[in-house]
Amino acid sequence: MDATLTKVFIWDMDETLILLKSLLNGTFAQSFNDLKDADKGVQIGRMWENHILNVCDECFFYEQIENNNTPFLDALKQYDDGRDLSDYEFDRDELCPPFDDLSLKKIAYRHRAIAHKYEECSSGKEVSTSSLGLASLDSADTKSEHVNILVTSGSLIPSLVKCLLFRLDNLITHGNGLI
Repeated sequence: MDATLTKVFIWDMDETLILLKSLLNGTFAQSFNDLKDADKGVQIGRMWENHILNVCDECFFYEQIENNNTPFLDALKQYDDGRDLSDYEFDRDELCPPFDDLSLKKIAYRHRAIAHKYEECSSGKEVSTSSLGLASLDSADTKSEHVNILVTSGSLIPSLVKCLLFRLDNLITHGNGLI
């Protein structure tokens, strides 16, 4: 009897945030006995932080929906009537609390638009890891039986944006949900 093993890869987004925080507060450079440029690290950390927040707000409606955090984009699917969103004006639909059924429908529309944007950003990208020596990424991206799990205490939208920016989007799909 052939037993098929499934590899499970757990991606800890909070650990990534600790690394980002260490850039922002200078402890990254301190851990190298100040052989690293702390000011440059802070500058890089701020750049990443600003980029993450800008993508969240400008492309993924985060500022509009951050008070209605869900664990995955399909969580409000029952409120989505499937309307064509190609001409939908998200900035004019007056989404605001309280989150009644109409507001939840507007959030569901945003979630569907976010999923579409995430898929668009993910398609065609390849993570080149050979120069970085990150065999775990190559292994996690193979077509053998495996499961990729993203663990985070963060909100859904910033976590998805970080997956895009850190190039984990080919491993973590928006439909996986986050743990």
